Amino acid sequence: MSSVECFFTSCPLTGIEQAQVFVDFGRSAYGGTGIAAAYFLLDGNGRGDTLDEIAFGLTHTSQKLAGVTAEAFHIAPLPLGIECIECERGLAGTGQSGYDDQLVAGNFHINIFQIIDACSLYDDRCIFCHKTIENELSCKDNHYLCDTIFKKNKMKVRNLLLLLAFCCLSLAVQAQFVSTSAHPKREFRAAWIQAVNGQFRGIPTDRLKQILINQLNSLQGAGINAVIFQVRPEADALYASQYEPWSRFLTGVQGKAPEPYWDPMQFMIEECHKRSMEFHAWINPYRVKTSLKNEFSPIHIYNSHPEWFVTYGDQLYFDPALPESRNHICKVITDIVSRYDVDAIHMDDYFYPYPIKGKDFPDDASFARYGGGFSNKADWRRSNVNILIQKIHETVRGLKPWVKFGVSPFGIYRNQSSDPLGSATNGLQNYDDLYADVLLWARKGWIDYNIPQVYWQIGHPAADYETLVKWWAKHTENRPLFIGQSVMNTVQNADPKNPSVNQLPRKMALQRAYQTIGGSCQWPASAVVENAGKYRDALVAEYHKYPALPPVFDFMDNEAPDKVRKVKPVWTADGYILFWTAPKFKDEMNRPVQYVVYRFASKEKVDIDDPSHIVAVTRNTFYKLPYEDGKTKYRYVVTALDRLHNESKSVSKKVKL
Repeated sequence: MSSVECFFTSCPLTGIEQAQVFVDFGRSAYGGTGIAAAYFLLDGNGRGDTLDEIAFGLTHTSQKLAGVTAEAFHIAPLPLGIECIECERGLAGTGQSGYDDQLVAGNFHINIFQIIDACSLYDDRCIFCHKTIENELSCKDNHYLCDTIFKKNKMKVRNLLLLLAFCCLSLAVQAQFVSTSAHPKREFRAAWIQAVNGQFRGIPTDRLKQILINQLNSLQGAGINAVIFQVRPEADALYASQYEPWSRFLTGVQGKAPEPYWDPMQFMIEECHKRSMEFHAWINPYRVKTSLKNEFSPIHIYNSHPEWFVTYGDQLYFDPALPESRNHICKVITDIVSRYDVDAIHMDDYFYPYPIKGKDFPDDASFARYGGGFSNKADWRRSNVNILIQKIHETVRGLKPWVKFGVSPFGIYRNQSSDPLGSATNGLQNYDDLYADVLLWARKGWIDYNIPQVYWQIGHPAADYETLVKWWAKHTENRPLFIGQSVMNTVQNADPKNPSVNQLPRKMALQRAYQTIGGSCQWPASAVVENAGKYRDALVAEYHKYPALPPVFDFMDNEAPDKVRKVKPVWTADGYILFWTAPKFKDEMNRPVQYVVYRFASKEKVDIDDPSHIVAVTRNTFYKLPYEDGKTKYRYVVTALDRLHNESKSVSKKVKL
């Protein structure tokens, strides 16, 4: 039986005149699923009243559709719906060259809708004639009429649309379209590198440097454009802090400097920037001891001010209620931002600690002292965290207005059982259990991005991945949203609708189905590097096939730098080099820090929105050209990027290679 996926070209409120559909014709030679393009012809007048008959036909490669390229592409689930998720979205489908039974799609625009409830529509008002289609269809035919829908009674366009979507929902486009949605030019592609697991502890300097270089090389090859590196696990430092001791997660003993001496954060900043990756300094704000048995360095702040701290379970924390705690945390952040060329300050999900059953966090004395004006402790605790978040935002902005401040909270904000506006989940809650009002922070503009840790699988009974991604996509509060992905959870769980594959195709399709989701972050980076479940292979071959620039944070800066000057190819001792001169700039916000180099065929239309033409993103003002025999003409295009990735106008140069 063929499986069908519908894409409609008009919104239900304005009437339907035609629609597009994909049909699954079975496994392709590349292990994915063959695609057929088809179209619906609706005999209605488009005014939303009645329709007479709908039919669709299939088209295969022998028709030589305009704009179709010869690349394999496969099938994966993609959320549709009655609410318009993406309207007038460009899409180009492709088939595998050389196989007449590989069906292809042309270029067209689509709307994606989300089904709310189609069950009530599935009744005797319509007959859906669904025929069996085999792979052995004759390749001599150019057109197949396979399904027809007949109207028995009058039906509104909206209802018919829902029925069509319901009947067609069994598959969606699975892996990669050659389109802006599957290969976006702008996408946050990050990975977390943690220290708290002890992976760096006691490793000699030179060996650890090489381990980190190898990790960065692997991540760069997988298309990662930002690294979130843990530099402060427990009020300590994986850098030369002016206020806190060296971390035991680096040398094995808190306060012991590395030998030979080096600064891991400075090293990582330099290495990330060499690879055109952002560096986000990841700190844990309140945690001081992951276990009470761990010993403090003599210079640890606890020894000077034990009254700032509280014990909860087997761990020690800054008391979030104290102004002194907030001042110290901000002093640490000031030290980092002012002395290091970081691209962002990052905090994860550890605000008030995860609750221990039967034990309340011991802050009665602080509530008595500072809780005036609050009728309950929960609101007061949230206020304590809110004050810190606002203070960090103001601290960072005041020091370097191009440095971002982002958080990666626990994946559930609130359950519907606690708040009708919450998600249809049943788990621990940011707002109620960790006292982290993430949506307020975004609404107030105190955070510059949000990466909820949606570490569950599709189909999880208490915290379904799909449910949570859709919920967060609708609650961005006008701040950039990225999705925290668990690599191991993804590869260890099968797609419920296609048990032969893991959940990566469907999760990526979900992520890219929403314009409000600008990318993702992989947890942990080591699982990507180790290619767990061939996860890295999939990123390289499909999901990160082409480079992507990080999103523009236009609420921080929307002014692009000036364009580059004096683009010129020059023969040197090192080969044929394309040189350019950096543009002039008035202030640091407009200073060019990176350049994007594109390549086009000599008569090809220049389209710098197509990332497949990016050949380099570099901090250098030169690019080595791949010279062969000097007989082929190309056009190279160079643009400049500022610190927040605003892109200049382009400058081009024709060369023969």
